[in-house]
Amino acid sequence: MERKMKKYLLILFLAFMPLVAWAQTSSLPIHPTTTITVSVSNSASSATLVPQASISSWQIELQNSGSVTAFCTFGGSTVSATTSNYPVLAGVDKVVTVDQDHKYISCITASSTTTVYVTGGIGQ
Repeated sequence: MERKMKKYLLILFLAFMPLVAWAQTSSLPIHPTTTITVSVSNSASSATLVPQASISSWQIELQNSGSVTAFCTFGGSTVSATTSNYPVLAGVDKVVTVDQDHKYISCITASSTTTVYVTGGIGQ
């Protein structure tokens, strides 16, 4: 009886394995492209984004690798972050949608330093 049950469970596992693989790949929030880094401190740091061509908006994944919150915003070449901008908590990654004309990111911390990895892509 136990052997029959193991065989039955193996058959179920093999039958559903393609669905598990599909669920894992379809859960990606974006099709990633270029990643840049922003070295962030308590004075605003800016970097140029690599926007996706020919679409009105695209997705950005922000990953804060440090131990302090980074506050980020997007805009033109003069964009400058403040601590009232979008928070990216320490050790967290977030996906946001950005307008095509926002070609720069600026981030700041309230204190200390962190690194924010910025990956552009097209959402799923």
